[in-house]
Amino acid sequence: MKRALDGVVGALGRWPGDPVDLLVGEPCFDPPVEIQRAFARTAGDPASDYGPPGGLPELRTVLANRLDSKRADPRRVMVTHGAKGGLLALLAALVEPGDEVIHPLPCYPAYPAMVQRFGGEPMGVAEHGDGFAGWADRALAIAGPRTRAVVLSSPSNPSGTTIDGGELAALVDGCGDRGIRLILDEAYADFRFDGDIVDPATMGADAILVRVGSASKSLALPGWRMGWIAADGELVASVIGVQSALLNPPATPPQRAMLALPEVPAGYFERNRRAVRERLEAMVAAVRRAGFAAAMPAGGFYLWVDIRDRLDRQKPDSAAWCERLAEEHGVGLWPGEDYGSPGWVRLALPQGDGWRETVHELEQRLAEVVR
Repeated sequence: MKRALDGVVGALGRWPGDPVDLLVGEPCFDPPVEIQRAFARTAGDPASDYGPPGGLPELRTVLANRLDSKRADPRRVMVTHGAKGGLLALLAALVEPGDEVIHPLPCYPAYPAMVQRFGGEPMGVAEHGDGFAGWADRALAIAGPRTRAVVLSSPSNPSGTTIDGGELAALVDGCGDRGIRLILDEAYADFRFDGDIVDPATMGADAILVRVGSASKSLALPGWRMGWIAADGELVASVIGVQSALLNPPATPPQRAMLALPEVPAGYFERNRRAVRERLEAMVAAVRRAGFAAAMPAGGFYLWVDIRDRLDRQKPDSAAWCERLAEEHGVGLWPGEDYGSPGWVRLALPQGDGWRETVHELEQRLAEVVR
């Protein structure tokens, strides 16, 4: 499947100098030392057998306690190949040809791509510029007899939008009444800056709620491909069967290291949330000074910037704009076409100790575009 991103990557590769590459969302902090040490111990273990198809039982217990300490049940949790691999196995278990899955616009590109891959129809519902306010009613209004699921991330990738408790409760009630699965992608859940935070485990939606999590962002372990799914036991068993058939079990050594998760102090997550917010605030200020409109997101790793006033309003082509920006100015931004929203661009967190210099360079190069 061709992506608008591919053209930007090619154009950035033709830039002769140092690029300002803000394409991929990577953590700007290190993994917890507790998990690093556990992995070092695990690396000395010569065992290399296949693990259980749903993940190590002891890790499923750790995750069950983390997600719902009052009603922890490891049979309701499985370990997956990252959140993305988990979504793949989950949608393979839920979607038959002709089925529908509702998602926001903009959204993580994997949602519609996976649904289409299994013969389903993705149904996008726009955010309307006010976050998820009113989104539940708009989404449920298009639900029909073939609608199998509603899927969204909060904070959103790419917009940083978060869903508040009232809107989430409306989704839970509406999906429950219709027998539709509500899939919450919680990859960025530890990076929410504003608004009320509702624990999905308290919502009494066991029959329809599916939570998809990941160690990639919260624990700075994207290369490990460690994720998890929490749902009712019947669905978890079905997804385990699909994962076993399509992907085999997740790697065992990282799972063993993840058993140290309960040792990670709460301060680790709070410190990293502050670091992410600081970088995003600096990027917002820089982008504004350069002459572009930018708003601080409510959470997540990204800035979502409207560039439609610099494009043809009738046919905004942010993909071509991003390619020119990469080739002529050495700046890599992700075009909104891949998220279902032409005329927008996504900026990921700057990396490394020199991130302030990166933000300054971004401002200078964007200002050149405006001039």
